[in-house]
Amino acid sequence: MKRNYEVKVRLTRDEWEKLNSQVERTCLSREQYVRDILAGVVVWERPPVEYGESIIYRVRVVKCTAYRRVC
Repeated sequence: MKRNYEVKVRLTRDEWEKLNSQVERTCLSREQYVRDILAGVVVWERPPVEYGESIIYRVRVVKCTAYRRVC
């Protein structure tokens, strides 16, 4: 979809900092964040790195356990 329209919005320093802090907690660009909010999408925060490492570790444990039961 081609985007032909532009919106210019002036923000106070506090509003700018709040917007940027909310965007930093996601994996989105500022533009995509605003588009998603306008579309009514619930924007989730990016999970911490430790969470991903924990999931990878648990998958490896399950994989090893399943392999031992098969062999």
